[in-house]
Amino acid sequence: MSSSGSVKLRYEKCLEVWGNAKDVTYSAEDYINGNYGKAVVELMSPLAKHFLGLTGWEHVELDLQELVWLATVVAHINLTDEQAKNKLTDTQISAICTGIAMRYAQIEYGKQFTNELLQLLLSRYNVRYKEYKELWTRALETKEIGAFSTHAFE
Repeated sequence: MSSSGSVKLRYEKCLEVWGNAKDVTYSAEDYINGNYGKAVVELMSPLAKHFLGLTGWEHVELDLQELVWLATVVAHINLTDEQAKNKLTDTQISAICTGIAMRYAQIEYGKQFTNELLQLLLSRYNVRYKEYKELWTRALETKEIGAFSTHAFE
């Protein structure tokens, strides 16, 4: 690498660290395995508290995998909202959200995580992901955001 290439890389890294990066792009893998993926998984606790605080939900047991799937829909909403800034396509956003959900499943299941389990979880995830996105779209169209909360685990 030329010295000018090395200087450019250091400059881009400084911009990234300082939060002033304009042309630094990340791959889907960076989102999944980096701080963004960790932040999405950390959404589970606040989501659980929110739903368990709703009237009629006091005795509900929330499935951890379902919470991860819901957290990835929140990530989808966030990434779509900042899509132009992040330079992500719809396909990349879906891949990032799916990757985060499957990465968490891989961690959760450990050595029991097989290709068969992956396929099963992917098929279930895709159904719920679609349902959640449709529910969110409907909530936005009707301007009844609270409806998303009350119908999310139906």
